[in-house]
Amino acid sequence: MWKPRWWRQAKGSVARAPRVKVELPLHFRQTDGFGWHMGRTQNVSRTGVLFESERAVEVGKTVEMFFAPPAEVWGGTPGTIYGRGKIVRTSPPISSTRQPTAAAKILNYYPGRTPQDW
Repeated sequence: MWKPRWWRQAKGSVARAPRVKVELPLHFRQTDGFGWHMGRTQNVSRTGVLFESERAVEVGKTVEMFFAPPAEVWGGTPGTIYGRGKIVRTSPPISSTRQPTAAAKILNYYPGRTPQDW
């Protein structure tokens, strides 16, 4: 079975999609909560997003999010991505000028959509 070069790996290692370090506005909310919150991406890939926000999110929670990633991440023209993700890791702020971070594994996404489309 053919796999892209970035997917091939040494035996025993875990494959990761290439990450692009980019700071973008991100809107998110917990699927069991109300109201949208603002965040800022630190890096994005086709399989996940690392973002910071003053709003804490718990590991294991599912979030809805939308943001506009660069074309090189999604392999197409730039545009808004709406999707769902699962929080897999959180970290406290690394300094007094930073906010807590959360890493979300992308479960599904819909290019060119926003929450108003639903």
